Amino acid sequence: MSRPEPAADASRDEGEPPFPVETLRHVYVTPFGGFSPDLQPGDIGIRAEALARNTQLRPYEDEVTISKVAGPRRVPFILKFLFRVVPIDASMRDAWQRTVHGEAVLPHEQPGAPSESARIDLAMGDELVLNGVLARTLGFRAGG
Repeated sequence: MSRPEPAADASRDEGEPPFPVETLRHVYVTPFGGFSPDLQPGDIGIRAEALARNTQLRPYEDEVTISKVAGPRRVPFILKFLFRVVPIDASMRDAWQRTVHGEAVLPHEQPGAPSESARIDLAMGDELVLNGVLARTLGFRAGG
């Protein structure tokens, strides 16, 4: 499957991250940038500029579910894990290098702990759907 192309935007400066792309209200598609030790378990990180420019997600407040755009395997919604959205800045060196264009980054696997990423078999470059509908429309928040 080819990478989704962000809509042409005359107001976008060259060099600004083009991802995530909003496909439906509060639902975004972005490539998977990989795993990083800079993130905490339960977090999903995206370059801070990309979050601010391309989404309505509120860092440290909103949570999203993730799934792959392509693939035959579906996880029932009730079994999906909610990831807390966190902004990635230059101080998070490893994660920063993985989200140059606004890619999603997850924490390294935790030994012995089941993980959403293991259930959906992620590989770098996979297109992910970040679904923030619960947080934005039903009021679900991280830690509450």
